[in-house]
Amino acid sequence: MTAPDLQQYVLMPETDARRALSGRRLTVRVLAPVGPYAGRGRLRVLRARPAGSSADAGQAIELVCGYEAYEHLPESPRLRSGSLRQPQDGLSDTSR
Repeated sequence: MTAPDLQQYVLMPETDARRALSGRRLTVRVLAPVGPYAGRGRLRVLRARPAGSSADAGQAIELVCGYEAYEHLPESPRLRSGSLRQPQDGLSDTSR
């Protein structure tokens, strides 16, 4: 499969693209915004390209996916910058 052939998968739902590419080695990456967000809608292919070594040419495909929308979630008070206390002994404390 050549690079132009991979363009047909762009904006396709990720599950449909994986089904269409069954039998090939796939790497699926999901783009996510920084911060507390939840993906909304369908997970879609944003980019499809050959992956792997030249020995895998035409067989290894990388799909970069993202959701149709993202919803900002309220931050937990513990996650706000500077509000987490670091344990003095360097060990994590899960009782907080």
